[in-house]
Amino acid sequence: FRMRFWKTIGILNGISLLAIACAGPQWGLDRDAHHRKGRDVIIVLDLSRSMSAQQPSRRELAVRALRHLADEFEEHGGNRVALVAFASRAELLFPLTHDCDHLRHTLSLIETDDIAKLSVEDPVSGTRIGAALKLAVESYDPSRANRPVIVLLSDGDDPADDDEWQHGVEAAKAKQIRIHTVGIGDPLKAENLYVGRELLLYEGKPILTQLNEPRLREIANRTGGIYLPAHSETFPLGAFVQ
Repeated sequence: FRMRFWKTIGILNGISLLAIACAGPQWGLDRDAHHRKGRDVIIVLDLSRSMSAQQPSRRELAVRALRHLADEFEEHGGNRVALVAFASRAELLFPLTHDCDHLRHTLSLIETDDIAKLSVEDPVSGTRIGAALKLAVESYDPSRANRPVIVLLSDGDDPADDDEWQHGVEAAKAKQIRIHTVGIGDPLKAENLYVGRELLLYEGKPILTQLNEPRLREIANRTGGIYLPAHSETFPLGAFVQ
């Protein structure tokens, strides 16, 4: 009887273990963890006048790249995105969020010029990259374990040429935040600038603008980031960041 009892117990235990095995428990393993474990990405978007050059415009190419990023982030989940826009001044359009539709909505407002003006009276320059990068650094939550990355989309063209961008680089380095830069525009050909259909002139001569790749490379290199030459093509930004 005792032998039969223990044999019965053994069979029942075996059946129980088999049932548990068939249920497929995954202690300590989450198959979707790599999807939900996201990163914080702070986008810094150049909306200075030079970004309206070329056809399609540099601004349009940048917006396309950000729409691609929104689609990728929504598909994979877990990531947060914030958006800083700048011209002669910088503004945080929205803080870090998981809401990709909010990013798309803001991009639509940018396309229709329905955002706050990013200009000031008597600006030193219409392109203040450094101020925008500093605002991006200040916008993240230092209590979070993972540092964000900053992605700057710009033509790097600053007529003042006063190295103001270096202040933003130093702010990012102080917080150990990497800046990846996306160069938009033609690095070999200078383009005219227009206000509507009117050619923009300075002292009677057309104002020219050209992608400044050395500046954008320097920003990325000095913070441990990567320079991405989008040039005049639609750039799959989401695939890179993801």
